[in-house]
Amino acid sequence: MSYRYTNYNEKKKSNVNINIKKIVIICLIVFLFLSISTFTIILIKNNIGTIHKEKEIQTSYKKMFFQKNYIELIEKMDKELKISPFDVEYLVYRGYSYFFLGEDEKNIDKRKFFFSISISDLRKAMAIGVPTKNKPNLFFCIGKIYYYFGESYYNLSIEYLNNSLKAGNKRKDLYYILGLNYSYIGNYSEAIKTFTEALNIEESDLTLLAIGVSHFKKGDFENAKIFLEKVIKISNEPKIKEKSLLLMGEILFEQKIYDQAKDYFDKVIEINENNSSAYFYRGEVYFITNNPVKARAEWRKTLEIDPSHIRALKRIY
Repeated sequence: MSYRYTNYNEKKKSNVNINIKKIVIICLIVFLFLSISTFTIILIKNNIGTIHKEKEIQTSYKKMFFQKNYIELIEKMDKELKISPFDVEYLVYRGYSYFFLGEDEKNIDKRKFFFSISISDLRKAMAIGVPTKNKPNLFFCIGKIYYYFGESYYNLSIEYLNNSLKAGNKRKDLYYILGLNYSYIGNYSEAIKTFTEALNIEESDLTLLAIGVSHFKKGDFENAKIFLEKVIKISNEPKIKEKSLLLMGEILFEQKIYDQAKDYFDKVIEINENNSSAYFYRGEVYFITNNPVKARAEWRKTLEIDPSHIRALKRIY
């Protein structure tokens, strides 16, 4: 009896210890679960807060850009790119900002500096990878910068502007700049074709003049006159009208229609009394029509305005 009673008590005590251990383990599990849950909730809240803050920052950058606060935006992008040098969005923001600063800059050295950084950022962004929707304007911007860089870069400008067209960009100014590039490299047929595309989007005296000039350089005087006459009729811009009148006078002079040519040179001088070319050609008309005294007076006037005018120098000396 005594043995059995002792064994029972020990067994009971053992069961109690097991139950306590179970309770402790359960408590630990519950505690760990609650701790992990609390930590997860805090982490999620922090992430949500970080994402929200990042969105606010991105919105502020976008706002700066559309408000044309380019200098302030560049300062922000400089800091961001020190941390994330391959962030496409930051590169694009800084590249565009420098581009627009370059377009507004009058100082040649500063302008070149701004464009150099712009093209570096934009090409780097393209190499890393930009969304398809952004490519048309990026190609256009890079092509325009190469156009600004001058003669050595006209072919590169043409390449990027055509890439912009292929990507779906149909801007009037894109066609116009592309036409200028073709004209400068002597491809007048492509220039006329491209200027015409710009004209189809919106008629302007500047585009009409560009087509007229291209026809003139191509040697197609009759088509050149058609476009120049239209410019003269519709333009209210003195510089554009002056150039159109001068070119019409030159064409008529080449066609040996001297009286009409002189009338156009007279009109040029009415707009700008310091147009040396108009005086020179008026001297040529007088010379050909047997009035050498008046011719020399016109050539002297040419040299008063432009002492380095080669053709007038040859006539006088």
